[in-house]
Amino acid sequence: MELISITADVQPVPSEFHHARIFTNQMIGRLQDSNSAARSLRMAGYRILDEDAVPEDGGKPILMVDLQGRDAEGLLNQCDASTRHAAGRITALYQGVRLIVQGAAC
Repeated sequence: MELISITADVQPVPSEFHHARIFTNQMIGRLQDSNSAARSLRMAGYRILDEDAVPEDGGKPILMVDLQGRDAEGLLNQCDASTRHAAGRITALYQGVRLIVQGAAC
Protein backbone atom coordinates (compact mmCIF):
# COMPACT_ATOMS: atom_id res chain seq x y z
CA MET A 1 0.00 0.00 0.00
CA GLU A 2 1.42 3.33 -1.03
CA LEU A 3 0.77 6.53 0.93
CA ILE A 4 -0.26 9.59 -1.00
CA SER A 5 1.38 12.78 0.14
CA ILE A 6 -0.25 16.15 -0.39
CA THR A 7 2.03 18.95 -1.40
CA ALA A 8 1.59 22.68 -0.90
CA ASP A 9 0.84 23.27 -4.59
CA VAL A 10 -2.43 21.32 -4.44
CA GLN A 11 -5.36 23.73 -4.23
CA PRO A 12 -9.03 22.95 -3.73
CA VAL A 13 -11.25 23.38 -6.77
CA PRO A 14 -13.40 26.50 -6.32
CA SER A 15 -17.11 25.84 -6.27
CA GLU A 16 -20.17 28.01 -6.44
CA PHE A 17 -21.76 28.87 -3.08
CA HIS A 18 -25.03 27.01 -2.45
CA HIS A 19 -27.51 27.47 0.37
CA ALA A 20 -28.63 24.44 2.30
CA ARG A 21 -31.31 22.46 0.53
CA ILE A 22 -32.92 21.36 3.78
CA PHE A 23 -36.13 22.89 5.07
CA THR A 24 -34.91 24.33 8.36
CA ASN A 25 -37.19 26.44 10.55
CA GLN A 26 -35.45 29.55 9.21
CA MET A 27 -35.98 28.48 5.58
CA ILE A 28 -39.64 27.67 6.21
CA GLY A 29 -40.13 31.09 7.84
CA ARG A 30 -38.54 32.84 4.85
CA LEU A 31 -40.77 30.91 2.44
CA GLN A 32 -43.86 31.76 4.49
CA ASP A 33 -42.98 35.47 4.54
CA SER A 34 -42.23 35.51 0.83
CA ASN A 35 -45.38 33.58 -0.13
CA SER A 36 -47.61 35.68 2.12
CA ALA A 37 -46.34 38.95 0.63
CA ALA A 38 -46.56 37.57 -2.92
CA ARG A 39 -50.13 36.39 -2.34
CA SER A 40 -51.12 39.80 -0.98
CA LEU A 41 -49.54 41.61 -3.93
CA ARG A 42 -51.23 39.31 -6.45
CA MET A 43 -54.60 39.91 -4.79
CA ALA A 44 -53.97 43.66 -5.17
CA GLY A 45 -53.42 43.16 -8.91
CA TYR A 46 -49.63 43.22 -9.13
CA ARG A 47 -47.59 40.55 -10.91
CA ILE A 48 -44.60 38.82 -9.31
CA LEU A 49 -41.80 38.49 -11.87
CA ASP A 50 -39.21 36.78 -9.69
CA GLU A 51 -38.85 35.52 -6.13
CA ASP A 52 -35.74 34.83 -4.04
CA ALA A 53 -36.48 33.51 -0.55
CA VAL A 54 -32.78 33.16 0.31
CA PRO A 55 -30.78 35.92 -1.41
CA GLU A 56 -26.99 35.64 -1.46
CA ASP A 57 -26.58 38.75 0.71
CA GLY A 58 -28.33 36.92 3.56
CA GLY A 59 -31.00 39.62 3.87
CA LYS A 60 -34.77 39.41 3.77
CA PRO A 61 -36.50 37.63 0.87
CA ILE A 62 -36.79 39.58 -2.40
CA LEU A 63 -39.75 39.87 -4.77
CA MET A 64 -39.50 41.55 -8.17
CA VAL A 65 -42.83 43.22 -8.93
CA ASP A 66 -44.53 44.40 -12.13
CA LEU A 67 -46.95 47.25 -11.48
CA GLN A 68 -49.23 46.11 -14.34
CA GLY A 69 -49.70 49.74 -15.42
CA ARG A 70 -50.68 50.94 -11.95
CA ASP A 71 -49.21 53.97 -10.23
CA ALA A 72 -46.29 53.16 -7.92
CA GLU A 73 -47.67 55.38 -5.16
CA GLY A 74 -50.49 52.96 -4.37
CA LEU A 75 -47.98 50.22 -3.65
CA LEU A 76 -45.51 52.48 -1.84
CA ASN A 77 -48.24 53.73 0.52
CA GLN A 78 -48.51 50.15 1.81
CA CYS A 79 -44.74 49.77 2.32
CA ASP A 80 -42.77 50.39 5.51
CA ALA A 81 -39.91 52.11 3.64
CA SER A 82 -38.91 52.77 0.04
CA THR A 83 -36.08 54.20 -2.03
CA ARG A 84 -36.31 55.61 -5.54
CA HIS A 85 -33.27 55.22 -7.75
CA ALA A 86 -32.43 57.52 -10.68
CA ALA A 87 -32.46 54.57 -13.09
CA GLY A 88 -36.21 54.21 -12.54
CA ARG A 89 -36.01 51.38 -10.04
CA ILE A 90 -37.79 51.42 -6.69
CA THR A 91 -36.85 49.25 -3.73
CA ALA A 92 -39.20 48.90 -0.79
CA LEU A 93 -39.91 46.90 2.36
CA TYR A 94 -43.36 45.28 2.30
CA GLN A 95 -44.57 42.89 5.02
CA GLY A 96 -40.98 42.06 5.94
CA VAL A 97 -39.98 41.29 2.34
CA ARG A 98 -37.85 43.43 0.03
CA LEU A 99 -39.51 44.52 -3.21
CA ILE A 100 -37.83 45.61 -6.43
CA VAL A 101 -40.00 47.49 -8.91
CA GLN A 102 -38.30 47.97 -12.29
CA GLY A 103 -39.22 50.65 -14.80
CA ALA A 104 -41.43 52.63 -12.43
CA ALA A 105 -41.94 56.29 -13.22
CA CYS A 106 -40.08 58.04 -10.43
